[in-house]
Amino acid sequence: MDRSLGGTSSFQVVVDTGEVDGIFDPVRLKELDRLNAWLLAGEDVRSTQGILDVFKELMKVGHDGDEAFYKIPESRPE
Repeated sequence: MDRSLGGTSSFQVVVDTGEVDGIFDPVRLKELDRLNAWLLAGEDVRSTQGILDVFKELMKVGHDGDEAFYKIPESRPE
């Protein structure tokens, strides 16, 4: 089943930044992105889903769907 359907197990990682709205800090988001890349580099992780995907998709949508903007924002939202 794991080979055919891409896995049957999941786990969650919850990050507490220790500050109000800390998840909007681009430095922290880049750290999460590195963690995500590390997880995906392992042979046991096939996919990830998280807040990074949402932020990147919002950046792309905010730039008329330009794939070049599928990235972490450079600054906090105002």
